[in-house]
Amino acid sequence: GLIDSVAFYVNGGWKGIDVSSPYTFTVTPSVAGTYSLTTIAYDHRLASTSSSVVTYTVNNNVAPTISITTPTNNAVFIATDPINIAVTANDPDESLIDSVQFLVNGVRVGRDISSPYSFTVTPVAGTYTLTATAYDHRSASTTSTGIVVVVNNNVLPTVSITAPAGGTYYLPGATVNITANAGDSDQGIDSVTFLVD
Repeated sequence: GLIDSVAFYVNGGWKGIDVSSPYTFTVTPSVAGTYSLTTIAYDHRLASTSSSVVTYTVNNNVAPTISITTPTNNAVFIATDPINIAVTANDPDESLIDSVQFLVNGVRVGRDISSPYSFTVTPVAGTYTLTATAYDHRSASTTSTGIVVVVNNNVLPTVSITAPAGGTYYLPGATVNITANAGDSDQGIDSVTFLVD
């Protein structure tokens, strides 16, 4: 009734021994493959019994997957408008994403550690390539396909009074209806303000 020790074997090779209950030993396989685990218990008279064989499999870490969901490729923005970069990231073997880093023209600009993964940038006018890199908790990483965005300077709107015509005369107290045409080539008209001096 007295256990002296328990020896642990992996693929027939001795790995360690434990002399006190509960009997445990930790192994950290460095190579992917299938392993056979056995233990041998010894009593204080050195009689022994072997356990049944237990097999386990160690797989190589699979890098995460990542893709940018917004913005779309070749999207156009106006300078000073915020651009929200959103991605979908998954880890196919353990579902553990450690972090997502966001890059603009290859330069890191931000990081998100919780899903849904996103980051907002507000660039000046120019053409930019957006990428994102997902890291799993074992430091494997994958970088997304680049998304190109174009940021333009804001183009000033145009406006002109169409009525009344210049030089039109009215009597005091008359109602003057003023109309105008306005246009904006990049964003649309927000409002038109009428001024009378």
